[in-house]
Amino acid sequence: MIEFYISQDTEKQKLMDVFCVEPIGASLDYRAKQYHFPLEMAQKMQSLPRIQWDTELEDLLEKTYTQNQEELIQSLAYFQCFWNKNGTL
Repeated sequence: MIEFYISQDTEKQKLMDVFCVEPIGASLDYRAKQYHFPLEMAQKMQSLPRIQWDTELEDLLEKTYTQNQEELIQSLAYFQCFWNKNGTL
C-alpha cells in the first residue's frame, strides 16, 4: 500500500525510523539518496543524540513543507481522486 505523508510530524517519525538505526541491507548513503534526504543530516541522526539534531530536522521539514505546500496539496488531491475512482480507498 502507498502511504502519502503531508504531516511533518508523521514524516519526522518515519525519517527517524530510517536514519536513527544502523542500516540493514542498504547503506546510509544509499538510503539518503533514495529518500532525497541530506546525507549530513542522516549521519547526524544515526550517530548523535537526538537533542543535537532534533531542532535542525524540524527546521528542515518546516522549510521543505512550506516550499512545497501547494504541490503537496495538488498531489494529495490527485491521488485521492485516483484511489476513489479505482476503489482502493
